[in-house]
Amino acid sequence: MDRIRALAAFLILVGLGGTGLWIAVWGETISGGIPFLPHALNDRIGRVAFAGGGILCLALSGLALRDALGRSGR
Repeated sequence: MDRIRALAAFLILVGLGGTGLWIAVWGETISGGIPFLPHALNDRIGRVAFAGGGILCLALSGLALRDALGRSGR
């Protein structure tokens, strides 16, 4: 059962990470942001935030895959 949970976590994290990186690289302009900053800076901050979240999710998916394959290192 633990392997199934780890595999489910892996799939979810890969989906979230891929989506975050897709938005950061190929997404349209990011709306919203901090009102007193220029639009270009707000766009850059949004892309960096999405890229950071995507990279974090993909890094965590590696740990989940390791657990799903039974290589916990314990």
